[in-house]
Amino acid sequence: MTSPRAALAFCLLAAACTQSPEQIQAAAEQAVRAQLRDPAAARFVAINPCTGGVRGVTGLVASPEFADTDGFGAFVYVEGEAVLLRSETSRYPELLRSCRGS
Repeated sequence: MTSPRAALAFCLLAAACTQSPEQIQAAAEQAVRAQLRDPAAARFVAINPCTGGVRGVTGLVASPEFADTDGFGAFVYVEGEAVLLRSETSRYPELLRSCRGS
């Protein structure tokens, strides 16, 4: 007999496997917006799908909080996790390698 928790995990995994590129991009934008001080002001550009066999995207987000870096901040979204390039301690390099398959 399958536990309810295992069944839920399977359903969530199956749903993630069937996401279209548009759904992945929308999920990425939502996850990145959740990390910004002014999510309504965010504009997304240069969105590219991951090529490393994982579901995700990389891109740039324009936001007032990135005014000191030409207004854009880099982000990577892989398998449901979004990380902005903000500090050396972030998981950004690790997720970017995963996204690129390197």
